[in-house]
Amino acid sequence: MLSPWLTSVLFVATLAFAMAGLSACRRQGLLDAESARKCLHVGAGLLALALPWLLTHNAAVILTTVMVTGWFIAVRMCVRIRVVFGLVLHDTGRVSHGELYFTGAVLALLVLVPNDPLLYVVPILIVTLADTCAALIGTHTREPRFLRGGQGKTLEGSVAFFAVAAICTYLPALLLANATPSDALLISVTVALITTVVEAASEYGLDNLLVPLAALVSLKVLTSAAPAAVALHSLTLFGTAAFAFYCLMRIYRERAY
Repeated sequence: MLSPWLTSVLFVATLAFAMAGLSACRRQGLLDAESARKCLHVGAGLLALALPWLLTHNAAVILTTVMVTGWFIAVRMCVRIRVVFGLVLHDTGRVSHGELYFTGAVLALLVLVPNDPLLYVVPILIVTLADTCAALIGTHTREPRFLRGGQGKTLEGSVAFFAVAAICTYLPALLLANATPSDALLISVTVALITTVVEAASEYGLDNLLVPLAALVSLKVLTSAAPAAVALHSLTLFGTAAFAFYCLMRIYRERAY
């Protein structure tokens, strides 16, 4: 078993190596800004999936979080570091603190559900894969449908987010929660809808924190309910998400006109 210090150093070193490589690809024009950022996003998410099995002590969790946060802040603040490592994060032309929010989300999950694979894996998968698909599809869509703080969210991107989030929830619910196929489908659709609304309403990278937490709460409510109550809880959460989506659309229309 590796010491907490060595585990943390190896994790940050892997992250820094990926950032340097993707920044070099961006500098050479091999990747556009959004694709480079999302490649890092996916890589960091896949690394995060292994953390509960790598960081088995609280000291390792805290140390790794502090080191990763310190590294991201150094990339933001130090010009020389940012030139080599930071192009992958800060070349998209928009304000985002997503990497810091993502670190906070992983820490929250490690602390809240360290021994529950379903409640840890699904939120990480959603924020990693669904968010990436939504961003890449939304980037190639001309007209934004949701506008908050000058940052565009597209209908096409939200549909992609919903579809991928549902898949990321259905299979783990079926395999890890021992849910029936019908209950797993109900859970996946509900969680996907809630996280899609949260993602559409978030700005400045805050979805990297709020989406995993929304997925965690939704999954906790649905998977801890009795089988007969799953439909009722899903309906309640579904209605809440639908109302939030309606309010979001009203806000957008008022701003548009």
